[in-house]
Amino acid sequence: MLNMKIPGELQEEIRQFMVSTQNNLDNQKELDSFMQMISPSLRNKVTKYILMDAVSANPIFNEGSQDLVDLIINDVSTLLFLPEDTIISQG
Repeated sequence: MLNMKIPGELQEEIRQFMVSTQNNLDNQKELDSFMQMISPSLRNKVTKYILMDAVSANPIFNEGSQDLVDLIINDVSTLLFLPEDTIISQG
């Protein structure tokens, strides 16, 4: 970065981004490893615990049954993304 004469503030912003990105990758690896170590029933309970607030806050599921929420949660995989990552793109 010094060779490109990038200003100090921008260098710090780049460093913070790199640290955040690496931490996110490490967290995803830890989560994947943890989920593989526990039994499927415990995996479902952990996933339900992690996602229940988000699913319950969604108005689509407010009028649905708990069985529907359980069905959706059991079929979800947990992935961590950075705030600026593109998750879905059209076209």
